[in-house]
Amino acid sequence: MSGRVLWGARFVLLAVACGAALLGIAMTLYPGGTALDAHAPGHSFWLNFLCDLTAGVARNGVVNPAGSLAARGAMLALSLALGATWLVVPVFVAGQPAMARAIRVAGTIGVVALILVPLAAGTAHAVAIFTAAAAGLAAGISTVVALARSRGPVRRWLPLAAVLAATAADSIFYAQAVHARPLPPSPALPTFQRVGLLLAVAWMLATALEIVRAGRLAAAQHDPRA
Repeated sequence: MSGRVLWGARFVLLAVACGAALLGIAMTLYPGGTALDAHAPGHSFWLNFLCDLTAGVARNGVVNPAGSLAARGAMLALSLALGATWLVVPVFVAGQPAMARAIRVAGTIGVVALILVPLAAGTAHAVAIFTAAAAGLAAGISTVVALARSRGPVRRWLPLAAVLAATAADSIFYAQAVHARPLPPSPALPTFQRVGLLLAVAWMLATALEIVRAGRLAAAQHDPRA
């Protein structure tokens, strides 16, 4: 296992920790309001969109400068963690170079679009979301197929399959919400978004930890003092 892969896995762990901490701060500072109820107090884990947290003005009309800055930092950290995960996970499918390239290319495109999501508005915002979802699904499906072919442990691809299912469902509800505007979106949309986020973070952490542990084991086996 190369040093770049190990450092990439360590970066995933650090970026996820930073992203989770910043997201917690953003949730705490959020003034209130959801797409379903502008007068809802504070932050709702299941009914607020992540994009609500990144806005300088909350859904209830109250300015949110510090919280939105923390949320944007969290989104950037988690996006970079996802990008690093797409770059290191092909270590588990070393015998499939074409699939490894597909994972890295699609994953990179998806992460670039994901980083643009909180920076874009209107039509550009929707385009960035759909691009991130489509490229992420392509990278995820390629990863699941490659990992299944490699006959590795089921734990490597089953959590990712769950992430893909949640992302696909969220994309469908988002498309319906865009088509139905100006009607309020379905409560299922922010819920599936959060489920997908939790599953994605769990998968990133599990992947990075397995690589780091494998690196430590390999180093211990080659340590002359062992």
